Amino acid sequence: MRREAEGDHNISFLAGFETEVVFLEDGVWPPVPISNHAWSTSLSMRSGSVGKAILEEIYDVLTDAGIEVQQFHGESAPGQYEIITGPLPPLEAVDALVFTRDTIYNVCAKHGVRATLYPKVFSESCSLPSRF
Repeated sequence: MRREAEGDHNISFLAGFETEVVFLEDGVWPPVPISNHAWSTSLSMRSGSVGKAILEEIYDVLTDAGIEVQQFHGESAPGQYEIITGPLPPLEAVDALVFTRDTIYNVCAKHGVRATLYPKVFSESCSLPSRF
């Protein structure tokens, strides 16, 4: 299909990914998010916040590796963030996604934080359950 689209119709495909991640205090049970921000508010990016420091380091590693980061921001749940990478040909995009995920895990571990790429950590909602 791709060859037909490219050869017969001069169409090419690009893909980019939105990676949602929840940052949790490592080794703590029940899970505790590193921040308690509301979606896309400046609170999630305040100076000195662990989440901001981690995201900025992830950004630096990705851009140094040649991966375009179009945006990063706080998401809807406490400790949840999203990193959006730029469009690439499909195979390169998947390579960039794997590298992005690996970078997220490693940078978080360096800061003593657990990264989960499971966007809904709590079964009752995307935020902390009321019993916590």
